Amino acid sequence: MTRMRGPILAGMIIAVTIAASGCGSAKPPAPTPSAAASGVPAGPPPAGYKWVGSAAQDVWLAVPRGWVVINPTKQSLDDAISRLERRGVSSAYLKTLLAQAVQRHYAAMALDLASRAQSPHHFATNVNAFCSPAGPLPNASSASALKASLQAGLAQLHGRVLAARKVTIHGDPGVRAEFTIPLVTGLTESETSYSVWTKNGRTCYITLSTDNPVAFARTFNKIGGTIRVP
Repeated sequence: MTRMRGPILAGMIIAVTIAASGCGSAKPPAPTPSAAASGVPAGPPPAGYKWVGSAAQDVWLAVPRGWVVINPTKQSLDDAISRLERRGVSSAYLKTLLAQAVQRHYAAMALDLASRAQSPHHFATNVNAFCSPAGPLPNASSASALKASLQAGLAQLHGRVLAARKVTIHGDPGVRAEFTIPLVTGLTESETSYSVWTKNGRTCYITLSTDNPVAFARTFNKIGGTIRVP
C-alpha cells in the first residue's frame, strides 16, 4: 500500500509551526479576483516536466511528465480512485487520502508511481500543494533559530529537522526546510517543504516526500525552482 501519512500530517504541522514563529505583522491585502483566475504559467516548464496546480488557489509547480497528477478541485474522488486502482494502489487507502486532500483544500497532488514499484516499502514519492490566508512571516534571526522552532513543531511526529533557511521564491519571501519522519519500522520519510508568503495575502505550502532522498534530491531541487505563486 502506498504510504503518505507523513506529508499529510507534517505539511500541516510545518505550516502551523512556521506561522507560530512569526512576528505578528499586519496581513497583506486579500487576493484579487484577477489573481485567482490567472491560470497556468505562461512560460514553458523545464524539458520533460509539466505544470500542475490550481487556478483557484493560484499556485503552480512543474513535476516530471511521468508523475500522476490528482487535482481535488477538478477531479471527482471516484475518478481519481479508479485511475490509481488500475496501477495497484489500495482503494480504501486512496479514499482516506483523497478525502483529506479535499477537506484540506489541496491545490494539487502528484505521485511518482514508478518509485513505488522500486521502493522496498511501496512508498510513492509525491508532492502536494495548498494555500491559506497568510500568517506572519517568521521572525527567527538565524537559520539555527528557525530550525529549532520547526523542530519543536515536529516533536509529536518524532521528526528531525535537517536544515531550514529563509529563501526568495518567485519574488516572495519564503522558508525552505528539510526533515525526516519515521513512519513504520524500517521506513523513514524524507521531506522538503517550501512555505511562501505571497504578495496577495496568502501563504502557500509545497511539500515533497520520498523514502529515497539521494535518488530524488536533484528532482526536488528542480521542482522547487519552478514554484509559481502569482
